[in-house]
Amino acid sequence: ATPVAILASKGSYLQTAADIIFGLAIPIHSHICMNAVVTDYLPKAARGPARVGVLGMSLLTYVGIQKMNMAGPGVTETVKGLWRKSPK
Repeated sequence: ATPVAILASKGSYLQTAADIIFGLAIPIHSHICMNAVVTDYLPKAARGPARVGVLGMSLLTYVGIQKMNMAGPGVTETVKGLWRKSPK
């Protein structure tokens, strides 16, 4: 989705599709990876509460990204905006 997002024009269907893919992939990826960190570095007694926290943060991340996609510029335009000069 990254090459599509880079090449897609602002407001196009391709950009919207890339934003939807990123809106799902980013929280899923971080959830899986943080669960691996919990498994590797926490004692067994602390894993359950930590995994509940990871799930909560993953859901919060998903909701935030979807809000940015639906009511804001979207993931792609937000990232592209980091390289644009601000209007004076």
